[in-house]
Amino acid sequence: MTFAYWNPLMLQQSHLINPETGEDVAVSIAPVGEEDIQLRGASVHARHYHLHSAKLEIDLWYSLDGDWLALESTSGKGRRLRYVLN
Repeated sequence: MTFAYWNPLMLQQSHLINPETGEDVAVSIAPVGEEDIQLRGASVHARHYHLHSAKLEIDLWYSLDGDWLALESTSGKGRRLRYVLN
């Protein structure tokens, strides 16, 4: 399976395929907890997960129904990158 954040089955994987390079990436994905995040100008209750690999640290948020809501990571230049459902 690739890094398909929109697919909650990704959260159950121990390896993901980097679609840009074809590399098989060992990952660990752990639940952080439930919290409220800002989405479309409103507070939404979400499940927070943390994905770790040798080269990546990514935080992911999903709705209680399993829909992907947001992603946050640090770029190679140390800047925070955040994608949020619009």
